[in-house]
Amino acid sequence: ATRGEHRRQWMPHVVQTNVPIATDVPLPDYVRREPGGAQLAYLPPREFTNVYDARECIETSTNLSVRIESCRLAKDVLRRAVAMVREGVTTEEIDDQICHMLAERKAYPSPLGFRGYPRASCISVNNCACHGIPDAYVLQLGDLVHIDVSVFWRGFHGDCSETMVVGEGPHDPVVESLARHSRELTLGAIAQCK
Repeated sequence: ATRGEHRRQWMPHVVQTNVPIATDVPLPDYVRREPGGAQLAYLPPREFTNVYDARECIETSTNLSVRIESCRLAKDVLRRAVAMVREGVTTEEIDDQICHMLAERKAYPSPLGFRGYPRASCISVNNCACHGIPDAYVLQLGDLVHIDVSVFWRGFHGDCSETMVVGEGPHDPVVESLARHSRELTLGAIAQCK
């Protein structure tokens, strides 16, 4: 296929679900350690209610600083993951590195186990709008890639994402436009929050 003409074909890929998480990494409430501490158990999606009680989260300066740090951690890991995006790399390889980067910092990958999600990050390629499951798909020149990194660190979740095109252009103008506008709109929204 020429640049920008190919799109990801929907075919089964092997999905790894056994991501090692160190025993000293704090876990969110939808994950627990099995006896012995080596294996993790995830709350089945049908049992997960996602009930949030705002009264349980009293804002303090400590809470706020930890939230900011969890977001900074997610941003740093995302920056390093984006640097890995190139032709010939699988989304699974990027996800594995995200998991290792978080493990080094004693953080848990928030998506792993949430409502049964099997990986440490969400990596969407081409026509997958969001929450793509990293797998054996090999990135190709011109692929539109969206990486979403979410971390659980010291009791708080931090989350960020970025959209990019694989390789140096020129690419399909629609793909380039989508990636550029996604970034501009995200930065514009962040500016409104400051």
